[in-house]
Amino acid sequence: MKINLRKKLIRILAAALLVSLLFPAFSTPSRAGNLTALSDTMSRLAVTTASNHLISFTMTAGTEVIQDETITVTFPADFDTSTIDCGDVDLTDDTVDEDIQEEAGGCTASATEWGAAFAADVLTLTAPSGAATYINGSSVVTIEIGTNATADEAGNEQITNPGSDGSNTISIGGTFGDTGSLAVPIMSADQVSVSATVDPTITATLSDTTCALGTLTTASVSGCTYTNTIVTNATSGYGSTLVEDGNLCSPSVAVCTNSIGDSAGGAVNAGSEEYGFASSDTTGTPDAGDYDGACGGGASEAAEPIDGTETYANASAPTAGDVVTLCHAASITGATPAGSYSHTVTLITTGNF
Repeated sequence: MKINLRKKLIRILAAALLVSLLFPAFSTPSRAGNLTALSDTMSRLAVTTASNHLISFTMTAGTEVIQDETITVTFPADFDTSTIDCGDVDLTDDTVDEDIQEEAGGCTASATEWGAAFAADVLTLTAPSGAATYINGSSVVTIEIGTNATADEAGNEQITNPGSDGSNTISIGGTFGDTGSLAVPIMSADQVSVSATVDPTITATLSDTTCALGTLTTASVSGCTYTNTIVTNATSGYGSTLVEDGNLCSPSVAVCTNSIGDSAGGAVNAGSEEYGFASSDTTGTPDAGDYDGACGGGASEAAEPIDGTETYANASAPTAGDVVTLCHAASITGATPAGSYSHTVTLITTGNF
């Protein structure tokens, strides 16, 4: 009888063991699991360089973080975490910031705020002590460490990378139950210096090389226009001047028997013997009178005398295309000698590189 009882007991124990092996969920209750989607985006990967960390992971469906439980982030000893405190740490649950005790509060957990502390290269985040579930299962958790932590206060310290390159493993754990690990690369150099050269350029183009005033009369001011287009990448822009070879003369500038005198300043007026020019450029300090959009054909035309060298356009910065209109205007009296009058002006543009 004792032998049969012993055999029955052995059979019962064996059956129980088999059930526990085949159905562990029934034999060992547990809410722990493996974290998924783990990553750590660093701001710098170079050796011995200070860097921010953006750590992200997804909780398992059956795991929660409740009061007083911890989440830990363990860095390899080659990382220098000695300057990091709770002011340099942010915790986010599904994009919602969790309140972390500020430095003035001692960085330890309270009834409503998380604690955050680094010790021996391990960051421990401690849930508040108030009875509650602080992070639900399947949540996406992010932990920011460094100057990228700005939710509670502005972070001012960063973790310094190891002194040698290679792969480094960071582990996630804590009393909440889930675990996981990720790796970050440390590089001997993580920056590439890109250089380029832009050659200095400047172009000046005239729309025409002739400007015909036509037949001058006493009834109205006669005028003609052309444009000068300037394109340059000169740092301080450009200056454009007009240089004359003499007066508006007859029969020629070389043999100037008769001339139409320069305007007295400000305008050329019908019925007066005057000659001058105006520019559409109003920036800087051009000498020319402001071109009003119509050149001649009226009783008066804004114009300045052409006396040697005159500034008609300038700019203080690079330009993709300044189109400057120049207007030459003249008028006569009844006593102006008949003849064919001419005048040549030279346009010069200088880039200020």
